[in-house]
Amino acid sequence: MKTMRIWFGCSMGLAVSMIFGWSYGFFAALLPMFVLVQADRWSTPLHVQLVLEIVWVTVQVSLLVGFFQPYPLLMTTAVAIMMLFKCVAMQHKSTYLFGFTGLLIGSILLNFASYNFFDIEEFSINLWMCGLATAPITALAYFLFPEPECATPQPVTVNNEVTKDEYGMVRQAAMGWTVAMIAYLVFNLVI
Repeated sequence: MKTMRIWFGCSMGLAVSMIFGWSYGFFAALLPMFVLVQADRWSTPLHVQLVLEIVWVTVQVSLLVGFFQPYPLLMTTAVAIMMLFKCVAMQHKSTYLFGFTGLLIGSILLNFASYNFFDIEEFSINLWMCGLATAPITALAYFLFPEPECATPQPVTVNNEVTKDEYGMVRQAAMGWTVAMIAYLVFNLVI
């Protein structure tokens, strides 16, 4: 049923964005997918985390661009620090969506903001609307395509969760940060 929920969420998001004529409506199809992949059941904290991160990253990027765009070295340093925090947040399950959304949307915003004709306020407001539309879209997906209930109760198992070693987590964060920074630098050097 998870596949059906993801399909429905993306299709419904696309339909909503087309009905309202949102310029950057592809996020209305993309954001429900982020939530539906993360959880098999409705999770209010997940939706709150998504909307808060969208608002937070748009404010962060707006401030970075507003204050540091004329100073490339300061801008690159500030972007590097912001991206590093997002990569570290992705290392923990409870803040994964926060880091992933911030990294993805932050990268897109920073790259588009380097164009003179790009309206960062319109983009931010479109993102906020897409984020707010995600909750009812995913709620409908969970309602229409619920997770099947098991007839026999599952035996209780001990949680033998494999934890990542600290060096592995540092390597993954460093690799994510390096890729994000290379993309940022290449995009800004080409322009």
